[in-house]
Amino acid sequence: MSRRITILLALSIAAVGCKRRSPSVAPAAASVNTAAAEPARVPGQGAAEAGLEVRAPLVYVDGEARAAFTYNELPSTVKLRAGGHGLVCDYLHDLGADCATVRQIDFHGPAGAIVSVPAAELRRARKTLAFHFTDGTGGKPIVERNGASVAVEDVAVFVQDKPVAGARYAHDDGRRGVRVDVDGRLVGKIKRNLLEGNVEPISQPAAGGIARYRLADYLASKSADVERIRGVDLVLRDERVVRLSASELTAGLEFAAPDKGHGEMIFYFGSQAVKALAVVVWARTEPPTRALRTLVMHAALTP
Repeated sequence: MSRRITILLALSIAAVGCKRRSPSVAPAAASVNTAAAEPARVPGQGAAEAGLEVRAPLVYVDGEARAAFTYNELPSTVKLRAGGHGLVCDYLHDLGADCATVRQIDFHGPAGAIVSVPAAELRRARKTLAFHFTDGTGGKPIVERNGASVAVEDVAVFVQDKPVAGARYAHDDGRRGVRVDVDGRLVGKIKRNLLEGNVEPISQPAAGGIARYRLADYLASKSADVERIRGVDLVLRDERVVRLSASELTAGLEFAAPDKGHGEMIFYFGSQAVKALAVVVWARTEPPTRALRTLVMHAALTP
């Protein structure tokens, strides 16, 4: 491990059963057992086999998977205008790719379609090349270019690398496992088969049991330099969000990776638990104040 991680979490634990509401998007109520609202699951099948795989578009910068291009995983510093529209160049800047130095952007769409924006066009359109999401606060990203809407499945950004026609890099990277972001940047994916030997469990489970791990230990295994956690967003399959404040994380955030979890893992905080597809840690910046589809937690959940 090249660096050590120190996580300083705030004072006493708050009641997790409080309601979290967005000023413009009404949260959906959660029952004690959330399984009823989920698609039917087939024991022994993976997410793809069961038809439950969720494909998140990724942004690659010179071949590195830098971020998941989803509404809930945008950096909090990205400003969205009326209707949830943002500027592509503002987004890339917050991912460490300034449009002033970008050679080309390739937007990969359905059926192998590719829309390329070369450097010259990008310089002219840095204040007009925009994006939004199909469902406002969720759904697939759509890029607005010259009055046309471009559906996006992946984004390849060329800065140092010379643009290569059709380059999609590691297309399957990021599809499996639970994504973990720090301030909107992808730091890794939690995969059950990669935890053993890389992350120490809290304790050895009983025979037939499932090991639990600390999120802090996983971040340390990825050399993620997090000195302070200001909040954590747990992103659910239906793109609702459970937002945890620093005080709610005093006891830490733990997770378990059941076999055939269909892309989800179980996250434990306080007396509650929830299944999530992605975890967004807010460290250097405060959690975003934009509208969210939030989940109301009334009682301890038992996935």
